[in-house]
Amino acid sequence: MKRKEKHNMKLIDSMVLTDVDDESDLGIIINALNGKICVISGEEKQFIRKWTNLEEITPEGDGEKALLKELHESGFLVQNKKEEEHIVSHILSICREDHKRIAESRGGVVFVVTYMCNFAFPYCYENAVAYCNNKILSEEMVDKIFELHHNSIPQIALYGGEPFLPETRKIIEYIISKAPGSVYSATTNGYYLPDYVDLLKKIKVNNIMITLDGTREIHNKTRVLGNGMGTYDQVIKGIEICLSNLIPVKIRMNISEMNMKDCLELREEFIGQYKEEYETGILSFELQPVFQLSPEKKDKIKEKIYYNGIRNQEAPFKYNVITHSVSPILKAFVNNSKKAFKPRYCNCDAESKRLFYDPEGDIYSCILSLKNKTATVGKYFPQHYMKEESILTRNIETVEVCKKCKLKFLCGGGCAYEIMDDKGNVKNPNCTSILNEINNELPQLYKKLILR
Repeated sequence: MKRKEKHNMKLIDSMVLTDVDDESDLGIIINALNGKICVISGEEKQFIRKWTNLEEITPEGDGEKALLKELHESGFLVQNKKEEEHIVSHILSICREDHKRIAESRGGVVFVVTYMCNFAFPYCYENAVAYCNNKILSEEMVDKIFELHHNSIPQIALYGGEPFLPETRKIIEYIISKAPGSVYSATTNGYYLPDYVDLLKKIKVNNIMITLDGTREIHNKTRVLGNGMGTYDQVIKGIEICLSNLIPVKIRMNISEMNMKDCLELREEFIGQYKEEYETGILSFELQPVFQLSPEKKDKIKEKIYYNGIRNQEAPFKYNVITHSVSPILKAFVNNSKKAFKPRYCNCDAESKRLFYDPEGDIYSCILSLKNKTATVGKYFPQHYMKEESILTRNIETVEVCKKCKLKFLCGGGCAYEIMDDKGNVKNPNCTSILNEINNELPQLYKKLILR
């Protein structure tokens, strides 16, 4: 009797198997350590399931040997648990140091100039918090922010409410006077933008993000002034005057089922009209589903506005800047794993480096948490202190459940703000997004982009 060939190898525990669908019987395996993704047949799925939890794999035929070879080349095999533990420890060490370096640098600061806004639109996430005042950052507050950053802030973002109002011009001029050499960006509704172009021409601008939710008819249904009047023509004027002065513009489109077709067509019109500006990066786009949508509706919209752009464009970043923040496994898949996988130590910048200073003297790290006092990460005015535990201190090593989770490098613990309780606790995992990506988005993407 011929002896079976033995290989002193086992499957990594940090592997995920998901089905494409019942009809095709195909499966997808994900290596949560290096981001490798492989599509396997129904028969190979059975091999994987048979080998799971085995301490030593013994292939029994040519099919199993071929799969084992592929798995070995893609890093799905280790000699034993200790080898995998060593790999995990090494990745954690690199992530930890990288996270520390990023957190300590904090070269960028967001000045929340005011919470006032001249617009009244229904999907604004800031309206979710019952909070309204007419405060504007004071010069003393600005001085304190610069003092905390050793009077050197290389990157400055202006935010609100609406930062570009007639009432805020004086304080924005003051900020610029303190850091004339910094690189600036701003998020604005664009209404008063023409009145600020003279200032913007004097400084280095990375981009001005202006929201446009479709053509005139669609845009004027949601992006309205407090008195209900439409704003489309004035916003277009702001976009045009910036582009004519070579001030980089990022057009933000908040997408729902109602305006998706309209926005996608409008984007093509802009690219056609401003071809040179688009090709040189002066014009770019940020398309994102409206946050109030259900997960199912968001998934359908994402397929149209995220992944098609990555596949069909030579420069997907300009076509939709959101493609840079797609999760590691989805980015690896839609880019055919051409780019290096970067494991997540935390979910996003809100847990590492981002700081928002608001006109109340509070510090936040998550853009969605603004005005929610429970979510502050500290205070800067009149006195400065940072909370010992907050969104800013959350990562896969401070959330106990994440420490042992095989998906930790794929999700970074999930969004902290979504699971924050009324006491500000964020030390629980948020698995909703990663499980949806693995079990729903990834299989759907495979069917849409590969099988179609």
